[in-house]
Amino acid sequence: PYHDWLIRPLHRLAESSAGAFRVDRASDNATTVCISPGRASIAGVVLTLDETLIDLAVFNNDTAYVWLEDNAGSAQLGNAAASAGWPSNAHLKLAEVTLAGGAITAILDRRLETLFRV
Repeated sequence: PYHDWLIRPLHRLAESSAGAFRVDRASDNATTVCISPGRASIAGVVLTLDETLIDLAVFNNDTAYVWLEDNAGSAQLGNAAASAGWPSNAHLKLAEVTLAGGAITAILDRRLETLFRV
């Protein structure tokens, strides 16, 4: 369609700047994820996060949601089982992490959904 010329560069720009808060498997543990450092503005508050490790072993055989939120001006990572859903307060979705058999089986990146949200 005619708008492809506009949409493609926007997606490339978003992907190139999306290194911040990337959620990847940590090399030392089968149930731990590493969140890359970055800066974001959530509800008008600029937050900075250093590289962080989160052990998601409690979500074995389930899917965990991982997000970033503001905690009195400080960046705070949150996580919960998919059955609990995303938080109702302002947040930045980071990923859905599926665990089975004591290991991470899939990581679904959710950062761009929030980036393009109106």
